[in-house]
Amino acid sequence: MTSSEGGGIPVNEDLLHKVLPPEHLWIVIRSGDLELLPSLPYLGLLKCAGARVQFVQADSACAVRDHQYLNILNGEGGIIIPVSASVMLNNHAVFFQLFVWLVSTGNLPSRSNGSNVWRLALYHHIRSHLHNIKQSQVSSTEDQFKFSHAVLRMLDDKPRSTIQVESDGHDPTPSEVFDTAIQLQLKHAQNARHVVVLVDQDHKIHHWRALRKAGVAVATVNQFIGAILEENVARDKLDVTQRFSPIMKIYNVQRC
Repeated sequence: MTSSEGGGIPVNEDLLHKVLPPEHLWIVIRSGDLELLPSLPYLGLLKCAGARVQFVQADSACAVRDHQYLNILNGEGGIIIPVSASVMLNNHAVFFQLFVWLVSTGNLPSRSNGSNVWRLALYHHIRSHLHNIKQSQVSSTEDQFKFSHAVLRMLDDKPRSTIQVESDGHDPTPSEVFDTAIQLQLKHAQNARHVVVLVDQDHKIHHWRALRKAGVAVATVNQFIGAILEENVARDKLDVTQRFSPIMKIYNVQRC
């Protein structure tokens, strides 16, 4: 595979049909090597293959034969990570729609095992900024004030929908975002198949090359919610055990 400059290879159905075997593929990772998961070549592409690719954590090949293994990267759920408050505030109406959808994924009885659930990983300083807007301690528009108030209320009402991320008061550097994304992927490997970093604009694509190479998607709020809306349509029309991931459109894989 060859990459376009900086942005990597867009994932689509044609590419998946071309590179995947016709049968289901199992990827077995030794329990002691789980931390190497982000270095798996073309991990982002494999995540997009849906049920065609099954990830398994086991102690040995014998354990797999004896069915003593743990399925990881299950379902189509994951974690979204806004890199700054501006990602949320500059497109607050769309982000709130996204957040309402995210909370709803944890309320369906069929998702009680954690599969297909999405959660918001929120840096502490971003939550503090929203709180300051709510308390009128920083300048904001009326819409941003209402948005901050509504989001904070939902964060309090639905704490299981959020993962708190420590921060030192400033927006993280690309390197810090990378560390956060990888730590969350490994900590929540059983059910968080996807990790999506939300950015204001994706024109500085080289900043996120390491993330894409590690199987993490990078998208704007509009790009992500567009993929989610498409996913919901796909779930109504297709057998979800056979299809590829509809959110593949936000993935680009870097050449390894």
